[in-house]
Amino acid sequence: MITDSPYEVSSHIVSPRMGLGVGLVAALLMLVPIQAVEAISGFSVKEALLSLGGLVWSSPATLKADALQQLCGLALHLTGGAVFGLLYAVCQQRAERRNLIAVGLFYGFLLWIGGSLFVGPWVDERLRVMLRSWAWLVGWLVYGLCLACAAIRLNGKRSGGVPAQPLD
Repeated sequence: MITDSPYEVSSHIVSPRMGLGVGLVAALLMLVPIQAVEAISGFSVKEALLSLGGLVWSSPATLKADALQQLCGLALHLTGGAVFGLLYAVCQQRAERRNLIAVGLFYGFLLWIGGSLFVGPWVDERLRVMLRSWAWLVGWLVYGLCLACAAIRLNGKRSGGVPAQPLD
């Protein structure tokens, strides 16, 4: 039983500050597979960031305005990634490695669903279709996997890092 364990199992693996940082890095890394499959999916990171940046910054189409709009989209994407990393950090408790990976992948899947449902109505049709695509699903799964890998790495470094085993 877990209550008989000599280890601290109720503490969080990732600190909130670390969750912000890991979420930020994971948000950057999730863009890599999306860009890698652009030829197959037809969706580019540049288009997504332009559409996302259009929520904050809209101006006449010029090269400079597009760059600023893309930068706003990237800032919005990274901010969201950091916030979701923080939420992961405050919710994730110690678990076995395979459970951490499963939770990370499931978290990425839930974020993909949530993005389609909650962000979809606020963006243009092209971005809405992109958010619901398999390429973005892969991106969100990579995001969740990055969070899980960080949790696995930090699980062994904190005190009481050995997963709890029954004493029976």
